Amino acid sequence: MTTNYDLVNTKARNLSDYTIDELTDITEIAFDAETTVANRIFQFLRMVENPYVFKVDDTPIKIVFSENSLTLQDSLVKVFNQMT
Repeated sequence: MTTNYDLVNTKARNLSDYTIDELTDITEIAFDAETTVANRIFQFLRMVENPYVFKVDDTPIKIVFSENSLTLQDSLVKVFNQMT
């Protein structure tokens, strides 16, 4: 289970801390549209391991939020709400 401690530690990691093969390719993740948004977020966090660093196909991605923007949680809720 992903904890707040895990999220703080994963947020601090950089792309250079990973090889391309260590990153989760989010294009390969499928969700059950019938489940709740909370369940989809939980599934995503469990599958991707680090929600701040992943890849799309062979492109590494690092997500960074400014202090004045939406949080990771708010952003994930927004994305998964749009999937329904």
